[in-house]
Order: sequence, then C-alpha cells, then structure tokens
Amino acid sequence: MAKLASFRTILAIATRYNWDIESFNFNGAYLNGELDNNEEIYMQSPPGYQEDAGTVKRLRKSLYGLKQAGHKWYDTLSHALANLGFCVSEADQEFSWPMWARTH
Repeated sequence: MAKLASFRTILAIATRYNWDIESFNFNGAYLNGELDNNEEIYMQSPPGYQEDAGTVKRLRKSLYGLKQAGHKWYDTLSHALANLGFCVSEADQEFSWPMWARTH
C-alpha cells in the first residue's frame, strides 16, 4: 500500500496540470500472481470436483488466502508497470510513476 503522502502528492500534481485521474479496483488480484517453477504448492481437489478424487493438484497460480498471494501479485504488478515504462519511487517503494515524469 502506497503512503498517503504519495497519493496526496500525485493528486496535487494532477490537479496542477489538469490531468485526468483514473482508478480501478483489482477484483481477483490475488488470482493473477504466477508461482515460480521452484515453488511446489499442492492442494486437495475442491468439493464437487469428481475427476481423480483423492488426489492433490499442483498450483501454477496463487490463490486468495495463500501466504505468497500478496507478494506474487505485487511482483506481477511491478513487472507489468516496469514494462510500461514506470519506475519505483525512491521515497515510497510501493509507488510507481511514469519514467518521463522524472525529467519534469
């Protein structure tokens, strides 16, 4: 979670330059984190799943409630933002901003 001061700063800058502000809610965000190949996490089949009853399944993606889920989601998000040209703030490690903003 980014610091409140970071939100206030970006809102003040956006207001100053009359930028549009958009936000979105990451519904199911914890379901989008990829597990590493060296992480072996298994689970029993969910109730009602009849195929191969009594076996366990290896997870390839994180699940809500999994201890690693938050960390995996953050890794996925930060890599996606970096690929879009965002960099991490030195003052707030949870906050990313466009690379071009550093030169202004």
